[in-house]
Amino acid sequence: WPSDWTRNTLPHMARDAQRVLAVSVRCRGMAAVLLEGGDVLLWSTSRKGTQSTDKALEVIRRWVKTYRPDVLVTENPDQAGRKSGRQIQTLRALVDMGSELDILGLVVRRDQSERNVYEQAASFAAMCPELKRVVPQKPAIWKSEPRTVAVFEALGLARSAGLLRSIADRAVPPGGNL
Repeated sequence: WPSDWTRNTLPHMARDAQRVLAVSVRCRGMAAVLLEGGDVLLWSTSRKGTQSTDKALEVIRRWVKTYRPDVLVTENPDQAGRKSGRQIQTLRALVDMGSELDILGLVVRRDQSERNVYEQAASFAAMCPELKRVVPQKPAIWKSEPRTVAVFEALGLARSAGLLRSIADRAVPPGGNL
């Protein structure tokens, strides 16, 4: 595994399950979460991807080539909330890139059912305890947001696409035992 990925294999994952790569673009970093069968398998962050649209595409191509997802989930650039500038350009390029790759590209509106990304992260950590160690804490107003915020935004995109298993679905894994 590349050094910038965190391996998080869950014991109840189906081996032949669909692979989903959900990608989030924020001003201080971008992130990808790899799901298999609706369960979190891996996640990664990249600062390089925020330097330019071309570098973002380079990072995504590397992730797609390495992990061979069946589905690429990105945020709809026309409904991206507070995002602007390079973030919107990168999201539009990801939409275009999704059509050139040999995988299904889903462009979704980000679900914001929680008040902020920090509450969203806590919600996902409750659903997926493996993520508790990377839950970002809200920084003081003069500090930058943690890079792991983008990981939870990517999970939110997967949830918006209906591709993230809920904790209720995880109670009885495929094959029976935990």
